[in-house]
Amino acid sequence: IDIGVDKYVLKPIDMKKLLQIMSQSLLYHELKDLYIDKLTHLPNRNRMKKDLMDSSKDLMALINIDKFSTINDLFGESNGDKVLEAFSIQLKEYFKKDEYKLYRIEADKFGVIARNYDKDINEFQVRCEEFANYIEKNAFKVDEHEIDLNVTIGIARAENNLAYKYTQRVMNYARKKFEQIMIYDDSLNIQESFEENMKWVKEVKHGLKEGLFVGYFQPIVDTKTQEIYKYEALIRYIDEKGEVIAPIKFLDIAKKAKLYTNIID
Repeated sequence: IDIGVDKYVLKPIDMKKLLQIMSQSLLYHELKDLYIDKLTHLPNRNRMKKDLMDSSKDLMALINIDKFSTINDLFGESNGDKVLEAFSIQLKEYFKKDEYKLYRIEADKFGVIARNYDKDINEFQVRCEEFANYIEKNAFKVDEHEIDLNVTIGIARAENNLAYKYTQRVMNYARKKFEQIMIYDDSLNIQESFEENMKWVKEVKHGLKEGLFVGYFQPIVDTKTQEIYKYEALIRYIDEKGEVIAPIKFLDIAKKAKLYTNIID
């Protein structure tokens, strides 16, 4: 078992039985690779999605390591992998397997699902806060490097397989609000925010097609000579009713939708 043996046959060898055992072993390892993250050995996104589908209600936290790509850029991907391995070990320390199920969902995202759906959500939040504070106060030592991490955590309790969807939304909202941890709540109007974003993506595409973005040039005047010595270039969106809309409404959305360069061109 320790060296990875999962099947055996007894002598004298029956070739039909041997082939059957080999087939079962291959299937086992294929399924293992399908559901287990090779780096951290945690269940992966596929396993989490299957577990969520098998459950009608869940209490979940989504933990994201902030700006992890910067760590790969600064220290190299091999050191980044070591950080992820150490991070997963700390997760196991704080979220014991008898109470929680852990997953590595993406490169820098980890999921924690409480085995007891009725667990007090505030108690769960406190546990997440303790973990986040520990991570932020204790640098990870990789070779001669000390690497500091920060995390953002979204928490949600939901039925009908919606927990993961809600944790994604509230985690992104927490980042926008510079909050370390946030619990999903309908009163946050996150859905309305998404709908507003989608509206402006559509508006920007329409504006580009119809030529509704207009450049303005604001003169900069020398206070001593009262002469114009340069101009500030501005962009405005003129909707089909003739209303002039400032960039604060659409520029950030345009950047995220990769439409920004089309506007300034």
